[in-house]
Amino acid sequence: MTTLLILASRTGTPAASLIPQTFNPPKLLIPKAPALGLLLQEPRFGTYNKHVLEENELAAGRGQGDRIDAFKHAYIYSRIRAEEAKHGVFAAWLKFIDEYDGWEFKYLNPRGEVPADVVHREERGQGSTSEFREYLKKISARKCGRCDTGSEDKNGDSCKKPNVEMDG
Repeated sequence: MTTLLILASRTGTPAASLIPQTFNPPKLLIPKAPALGLLLQEPRFGTYNKHVLEENELAAGRGQGDRIDAFKHAYIYSRIRAEEAKHGVFAAWLKFIDEYDGWEFKYLNPRGEVPADVVHREERGQGSTSEFREYLKKISARKCGRCDTGSEDKNGDSCKKPNVEMDG
């Protein structure tokens, strides 16, 4: 769904009319966004607490908000920003999505209607068409852009891109 919202906003597609259509039986190709930056903001323990009420103490995260926020900013958000600054994973993914002009994304239109020719009725391997997979392979094979993959940068750090698939 993250990708669908990004695609809808970038193409002027009305998400309010498109999103309900994605829950219908016909399948649409909706690529996955990179995992970099996906973060569980707040754990919910309600269901867990119901199951373990008699055996364990209740799990709770309340009252720790300031410490949790400080931890997120110091260790999680800073690392996400550093990874994106160094490798440009999300920026490369957006560029890939913007450059791809296959028929699979014809559902991104000003009316928010899903044309019949983009609906996948046959079995698909991992949600991708052959043409889309080939495009993914071509993009993934490109080098880092700032350095040769596997070399070291000016700080002596290995400049290998993280192991990220462009299709989730």
